[in-house]
This record gives sequence, structure tokens and C-alpha cells, in this order.
Amino acid sequence: MLAYAELLSESKEDDQQRKDLYQEIRSAVNRMTELISSLLEFSKAQESLQLSHGDLFDALRRTVESVRMRPEFNKIEVQLTHDGPTEGWFDFRKLDRAFYNLLQNACEAVPASAGKIEVRAARENDHVEIAVTDNGTGIPDSVRDEVFQPFVTHGKDGGTGLGLAVAQKIARDHGGDVKIQSTGPSGTTIKLSLPVTRPSHPSAV
Repeated sequence: MLAYAELLSESKEDDQQRKDLYQEIRSAVNRMTELISSLLEFSKAQESLQLSHGDLFDALRRTVESVRMRPEFNKIEVQLTHDGPTEGWFDFRKLDRAFYNLLQNACEAVPASAGKIEVRAARENDHVEIAVTDNGTGIPDSVRDEVFQPFVTHGKDGGTGLGLAVAQKIARDHGGDVKIQSTGPSGTTIKLSLPVTRPSHPSAV
């Protein structure tokens, strides 16, 4: 960011070059903000959830739109579907972070110009299950058993290895979980499962 800011301060670039530098600074700030938010979330002990009743699919749709707005992801096709009621008691602020991490992880795993992601929310008994499927190259065997551990990453420039770890922590705070449903050369499906009733553990208020 400092280098880009110094180049801008020299005022020798044309309008397009200045625009490109502004975009690089913006991207760097976004990455820094995401890293700080993830570190803060992961460093917290299990804390009280701010539960409210609402529709999980509506929250998921807003997060998808937020991810679609990022210039580096605007050519990736994202399909969003749901099956059955998806209302329940959730901390939507925290879940937005979990959803964002899962979607960003999927977007970074697919080809920038031919990426396809399917996001499906479905009611399964007393849970809502959200499956995020990408057409990337899959999670390698070497990190598959450790991918939910903090700071484990593979094949991503600038990846922090906190996205899946934070998403799983937030899901478990709700009494749910995040797991790899399938992965291979044709893509990966990550499934997030959340109970629709108030969690019984002490973190729920």
C-alpha cells in the first residue's frame, strides 16, 4: 500500500494508471481488513451469540451479492438455490462472516474466467444445511485432514489459512459444524450445518 501511495503522490501517471493504483490499494485494504477480522474472530473464546429470528437464505443471498461485487470475482458464475424453509435463530452478523469466508474460499479455488459455484440451502429435519460447491481442482490429500486448522492454506497467493477455521468456529458456536462433503479433481463441496432452534450451550443468549 505504501509503494502504491508513493506512486500516486508523484502524480506522473495517466488516469488509467492512477485508477489501477487506486484499485490495488483498495484490494490491499480489503485483504488487510479481512485478515484482521478473521484474527479477531478466531482469537475470541466462545462468546455469547446475539441471536435473532430470521431467514438464513435471505442472509446468504446478501452475502453472495457482496462477494459478486468484488472485481476479481465478477466473471465467476454463482448459482443460489434453496429447498424448504430456512428460518431459525441465528447470530446473523457472525454467520455473514462464515458465509463470506466459504464463498471467498470457493471463488479463489476456481478458474477466474470459467469458475462455477453452486450454493444450496436446504432444510434437513431440525437443521439448515448450506452446501457450497465449486469446480476447482479439489483439496490435496496433503492438507485435507488439516484444512480446518488455522493458518493451513494451499495454492492461494496471499491466503491466510483462516477462512475455513473461522467458518467452522462460528458454526460450532451455533451448535452446528462445517465439513468437507466431497473433494476431487472436478471440484469440492463444503457443507455448513446449523440447528434452527436456539443452541443449548452457554454461548447462546
